[in-house]
Amino acid sequence: MILNNDHISEVFPSVFRIRINLPNNPLRFVNSYLVKGKERSLLIDTAFNLESCYDELSFALNYLNVDRKNLDLFITHIHADHIGLLDRFIKNSRVFMSNVEQEVVVEAIKHPDYWHLMNVFLLSNGMPKEILEGALKYLDLVYVQTYPSMKSDILENFKSIRDGEILSYGDLDLQGLLTPGHSPGHMCLYDEKNKILFSGDHVLFDITPNITWWPNLNNALKSYFDSLEKINKLKIELTFPGHGEPGKDIHKRIENIIRHHNKRLDEILSSLYDYKNAYEIAREIKWNLKYDKWEAFPKTQKYFALGETIAHLIYLKENNLVEEKVENEIILYKRAL
Repeated sequence: MILNNDHISEVFPSVFRIRINLPNNPLRFVNSYLVKGKERSLLIDTAFNLESCYDELSFALNYLNVDRKNLDLFITHIHADHIGLLDRFIKNSRVFMSNVEQEVVVEAIKHPDYWHLMNVFLLSNGMPKEILEGALKYLDLVYVQTYPSMKSDILENFKSIRDGEILSYGDLDLQGLLTPGHSPGHMCLYDEKNKILFSGDHVLFDITPNITWWPNLNNALKSYFDSLEKINKLKIELTFPGHGEPGKDIHKRIENIIRHHNKRLDEILSSLYDYKNAYEIAREIKWNLKYDKWEAFPKTQKYFALGETIAHLIYLKENNLVEEKVENEIILYKRAL
């Protein structure tokens, strides 16, 4: 294993970024952050439940002289590239996450078919069954299997955090900020004194976070807009995201993200001259991907693109800009008169 300063680096006094490879994934890396304290340390996010990810994270913790008996974990959100290795580090640890996100994790651990039941809604939005099944072959490996691999007894180690509560490690007093949108209970950590933010996947500087449909988040895009405004009010000089490089001007980045989604809303609305299902609409959107046409998209990218399209359609519907009807068990959308 070859790790260098690009993989393990001190990004703030006693705060270390650990870049973990994500095999066969367009994101390429996930950032875990270690906040070293005198008595206990805090690890923010893990990676996929894969041996290669486990080996890289273990190597980094050993390199940084971290005693796992004195290590706690904070999970920004439930996606498998952030929570996947949880059960392999939980033996002596407390695991903090938002109370909203913890409820989802509990359901996913207790009911292994939880994620598959969510996908029924994608079929009702026009996704061909063969496309969905093809996407799930990959997603099952890194997403669905993350939760069955966890045992229900690990729930005893979970400590839910509510909006505004503070975790103190080293010289940092980290305030949990509930920021739903990318997931139902996504949470950032903010140190007011040092003006630093651990943003998880709420704000990324290299790519735009995926905002998709969730059964327990009525209007994901509105929630995301509200969460962006919440963060935008804070004094932040340095942001540590879940993917990509740290950023110094989060306020400008938030403006760009909001502009991006408003442009997509306009693009979708302008195409709804007649009733269409969400899958048909997703085909027509200009996605910022390397593929020239929709047919070349991998099935997993079509899966994520459809989820994001649905989230935008729900936002438009809630604002009375589109109407919907159901024909042959498929939801259809059209611009409201």
